[in-house]
Amino acid sequence: PDQKQSFRSRKVTKMKLILAIGLFVGLAYCNSTSFYGWKPDREFIYRFESQVVSGVPDIKPQYAGLKLASDVVVQTFHDYSLRIKFTNPKFIVVNDVLPLREGRPEVPRATRELPEPLRRPLMTPFFVHMRRGVVEEMFVERSEPVVVTNIKKALLSQLQLDVTASRAKEISYDLEDLERVGESSRRPLTYFTTEETTVVGDCRTSYNIHRLPEYQAKEIENRIEVSKEQLKKEGIIEGERSEGERICKDKPYWEITKTKNLDECKERPVYQSMVGIESDCDVSKSSCKDLMTHMSTTRYVVCGNPEEEFIIREVQTENDIMVNPLGWNVTPEKTAINP
Repeated sequence: PDQKQSFRSRKVTKMKLILAIGLFVGLAYCNSTSFYGWKPDREFIYRFESQVVSGVPDIKPQYAGLKLASDVVVQTFHDYSLRIKFTNPKFIVVNDVLPLREGRPEVPRATRELPEPLRRPLMTPFFVHMRRGVVEEMFVERSEPVVVTNIKKALLSQLQLDVTASRAKEISYDLEDLERVGESSRRPLTYFTTEETTVVGDCRTSYNIHRLPEYQAKEIENRIEVSKEQLKKEGIIEGERSEGERICKDKPYWEITKTKNLDECKERPVYQSMVGIESDCDVSKSSCKDLMTHMSTTRYVVCGNPEEEFIIREVQTENDIMVNPLGWNVTPEKTAINP
């Protein structure tokens, strides 16, 4: 008898952003002139990591890919602009058996210098204009390589946090939903849907906000501190204990999750080309019959009061793509990409 098996390839994009010093974010739901976390005359330092790996774990836990890591300095100004600079960027290329951590392949520390044609433009400062916590404009050099601009856009996708649902009115709501969004000036929303532009496109985005238990908040702070101490031992970063932990002491912690609805996008930077087969699939959507599925989620950990002032402690973005390269059932395989 014929035996049907599934051939599936998995692609996961993952980005991580950890605050190295305290970051204050002020929310004023009714005041469109608020700086929304980017008070002028301040400087913040982040640790940015992004990795892309591909493999077939059902056969062997061997992966090939790339990891980029850098410190990021953000300076704020009175005109609602940010000056951002990548400092000391490093990368590593892997093609080896990798251990798994929380179900994901763990790539070693990035230790190699970037090629000069990429290093110089990446370290060149760029400017961003913010409005209500959302990126409105980005200014880079005209000659900047597209790959470098995309790295900067990926960072900005994590820096913006639209907890005021500033573009919610662009979505068709029921009357009850519109009244609920309008009440954001009186109380914070625990769930809402809005439009948001990130590196994956201009798409409908769902926000979930809930308070974390105290024990989980302590685990997060311990993990952040252990990670920072390890980086210090390896000579990758310098400095004392994070100011963020001290400022967050005795404050409630919150988890904010953003989920993209890729079936509801006004724009998607996706190019589609197929050779040898014919298909009416649209790969810019969240799924394409048996060919692929795609999910994009960002998770923030913040402390403080979402109605007044909070501190972003950690941000992590994952893009998960499951792909069947042949478009029909064959043999089981899997591919993972973690940026």
